Amino acid sequence: MSSIYETIKFSSKMQMNIFIHSVNYVQNHWHESLESLFVLKGNVNIVIDESAYYLSQEDVIVINANEVHTISSNDDNIILALQIPIDFIKPYYEDIENIKFNCKSVLLKDEDKYIIDEIRKILAKTMWTYSKDEEDCEIKIQSLAFELIYILCRNFKEKDDVYNKSGNKYSERLKRIIQYIDLNYKEDISLSTLAEKEYLSNAYLSKFFRKYIGKNFHSYLSSIRLEHAVKDLIYSDLSITEVALNNGFNNEKTFFNLFKENYAQTPNSYRKKIKTNLKEMKVNDESFNYVKIDEDKKYTSLFKYLDAKEDGSDKRVSSKSNVKIDLNQKTENINHNWKLLTTIGRAKDGLNKDIQNQLKMIQREIGYKYIRFHGIFDDEMKVYDEDDRGNIILNFSEIDKLFNFLDSINLKPFIELGFMPSKLAKEEKKIFDREAIISPPKDMNKWNILIASFINHCIVRYGLEEVKTWYFEVWNEPEIVNLFGFKDVSDYYNLFENTYNTIKSISKDIKVGAPGINFICDGSYEWYQGFYDFYSSKNIDPDFIYSHSYTYIVDKDVKEIDINSLSEKGILPEDENFLHNYIEKLNDEVREINKKDKEIYITEWNSSPSHRELTHDTCYKSAFIVKNIVENMDSTKSLAYWAVSDFIEELPLPDDEYHGGVGLITLNSIKKAAYNAFYLLAKLGSALVDKGDGYYITRSSKGYQIILYNYCHFDKLYLSMDTSKMTQEDRYGVFKNDNSKEFNFILENIDSGNYEIKEHRVNRNHGSSFDAWIEMGAQKYLEIEEVEYLKSKSYPSYIRKNENIKDSYEINKTLQPHEILLLEINKKLN
Repeated sequence: MSSIYETIKFSSKMQMNIFIHSVNYVQNHWHESLESLFVLKGNVNIVIDESAYYLSQEDVIVINANEVHTISSNDDNIILALQIPIDFIKPYYEDIENIKFNCKSVLLKDEDKYIIDEIRKILAKTMWTYSKDEEDCEIKIQSLAFELIYILCRNFKEKDDVYNKSGNKYSERLKRIIQYIDLNYKEDISLSTLAEKEYLSNAYLSKFFRKYIGKNFHSYLSSIRLEHAVKDLIYSDLSITEVALNNGFNNEKTFFNLFKENYAQTPNSYRKKIKTNLKEMKVNDESFNYVKIDEDKKYTSLFKYLDAKEDGSDKRVSSKSNVKIDLNQKTENINHNWKLLTTIGRAKDGLNKDIQNQLKMIQREIGYKYIRFHGIFDDEMKVYDEDDRGNIILNFSEIDKLFNFLDSINLKPFIELGFMPSKLAKEEKKIFDREAIISPPKDMNKWNILIASFINHCIVRYGLEEVKTWYFEVWNEPEIVNLFGFKDVSDYYNLFENTYNTIKSISKDIKVGAPGINFICDGSYEWYQGFYDFYSSKNIDPDFIYSHSYTYIVDKDVKEIDINSLSEKGILPEDENFLHNYIEKLNDEVREINKKDKEIYITEWNSSPSHRELTHDTCYKSAFIVKNIVENMDSTKSLAYWAVSDFIEELPLPDDEYHGGVGLITLNSIKKAAYNAFYLLAKLGSALVDKGDGYYITRSSKGYQIILYNYCHFDKLYLSMDTSKMTQEDRYGVFKNDNSKEFNFILENIDSGNYEIKEHRVNRNHGSSFDAWIEMGAQKYLEIEEVEYLKSKSYPSYIRKNENIKDSYEINKTLQPHEILLLEINKKLN
């Protein structure tokens, strides 16, 4: 049976590869690497040099360099693969090319199988270390690789000169050929050139190429050129012609045809689609069929081989050099735009006593200016009805109750006009557990009457000048057809045009914005471009732009997005600076589309849209919030965290208090660590003194405020949506290696005198009600005294002391993973 040579590209730092994959069929091939396979799930057939082996879950097999092998399976399977290049081993074991390892767990006697457990442990440690991706982890991975080779040498080594000679018969020639092509692919090289270098005939080299590389010379050369051209498409601004010529293609047409053949789209389309969503995309290759895995708990059978003390890596302090801060340096004004807006689920929720008490607390301890919610026209608000003759019956009493309450706690409404009352709905599409109707109106004139009556009612009740300070948006995320959008986009255009003109006919100074769009794919921007083309053709100019950000981008058409699935399962941000990059792109795209700057309000944001994302309840969220607020301070007109409460209508309310809800406060009104992030941020001053990695320093009339945070991002496994290391009670095993962080500051040119120093900390021991719940026993149903106990444990730690300071002040603080700390340095009046 013929076989092909597989070119393996290794991580430049690790100098080896480790990955999880599923196999349907991988044809006969060989490579110059030592490959260890560990079956985590299912059954797999492997044929090595014509000998067949049937592997079941937890079997391990080692494939030697240059051994021809094929892999197949009809089962649902998961395999861990560790590939170590022979060239990596050679400097330390010169004879490695003259031996092979006969390591196949299916052939071992029972008394010898303990050795395989040692190999499983090494593979588990290697994958764990790789997933944590801590600084210098490649050194640890390499040491584990040598430990594996040591075990193989001591237990499975066989010297076999015949094996070496036959296996390496053509490897040196292949290496020379591949290296030559890699170095010269941009040049005008040919089969003849290569044949001459190797002292071979064209015919012989052509057969050699097809036999051992699996394709002819021209196809292989073209695939290498295409691979490099794709990188230029993604990472450069070169024209398509320049990309083609710079990578060895004779002309743009040749490149265009080859690209379309492999990617089923044009280079321009590909570049536009991938520009902001840089993912590894490979040329279609019929030689191998590795299927990407995306399955919960796929590593469970692997990580049981980790010892508890090895369930992660060594804890250490990531030291920080002394930072000198000149307090006399010029400061920048801070508006704290993040405090403009807060959010709850639905309008009706604002009449719920528990939610009202939560809002009172938030206003007392943080203090927002506006509040946004869905569903002001929902049936549960009893706004719209019709009699038997179709005459309109309007009742704004529930809205009045809501607005009166908001006014009593100094909150103004930020009004999303929706959803559709059932009596006015054209269609019967319903979403969420507490049903909301997504439909255009059956009668646009009646909708206009509803809007005009509502606005006029508000003006009569609160005055035109007050209503002018409110914000109105027309619907929510209309671009997402599978959730809030209409089947026909023209229905939304018509709704927006009528609503906008109706409100502006009452007063042109009432603010009406473009709809809140969740720019989660390029299709979202395309939708907005179409919307802009529409409203500009109607001489409509929205007063501002809304956007939502849940720190994820999907590689789908906007019509294919299933937000319901995201609400349950979620998706996590690979980019630690996602929100910052999202805002930058949003500003650029909106400016380009509108031909001018527009005020942008982010009216919803969170780390995940899921209402069952268990890290929402943990200390992780406090550091996440502080990081994203201070690193994006005032970059938009608002940055409204979704949401205040876990009481959200989208899914059925759960039994568990700590179920991973998006809120800052639990169903029983217990503050989470996330709440305390905003509580401490609210104490910052209005002048920025300095900022840097993990710190933000402000000044107020009272003194100075320093907020510190030790943010730890998700590890690679959890980002792939694997939950093997996540349980209801243990939710901290899914982050990159948890290292403490040391901060050392010297505040220079501080006025000498007596100061009051206040220190607030939020960590797993203080200010995290979830961790207190775990310590208390993690009971599903809470008794009244337990609720009160957890409320008492939800406060940050607090220290207040007096110090006499002369000229400078030294600060040395160490933060645990996910910890935040606020220092208030206030000068005392004599």
